[in-house]
Amino acid sequence: MDFEVVTPKGSKIKGSAVQVNAPGTVGSLGILPGHRPLITSLGIGLMSYLHEGATNHLVINGGYLEVANDKLVVITESAETPEEIDVPRAEAALQRAEEQIKENEAKKGHSLQFALEAKKRALTRIEASKLKKTSL
Repeated sequence: MDFEVVTPKGSKIKGSAVQVNAPGTVGSLGILPGHRPLITSLGIGLMSYLHEGATNHLVINGGYLEVANDKLVVITESAETPEEIDVPRAEAALQRAEEQIKENEAKKGHSLQFALEAKKRALTRIEASKLKKTSL
């Protein structure tokens, strides 16, 4: 199936994939060629796709996924390959998020939710940085 990942900076990935796994907001999604039409929201997490026998990875920061006519399009705020991840920056972001969580746990408001999302983003980026190179 045709496969494309789009960010505000433009098309990040454009090619084909025989399988895509994405982090939905209510659980993981697995998409194969011939999938029924679908539009769904995405969460922060690791997306993988199978291209020419190799599994490739991207860290995505939420967004939407649409499947129609054997084409899958992901629209996301950001997408990074494992090689693009600045690990020291991600580790610093994780530390800041954990500090914010501790400061805001009692409040249980917007600030806490923001800190939890920042922590998830940082952890996903750190884990993804350990994966092999993307090719598409």
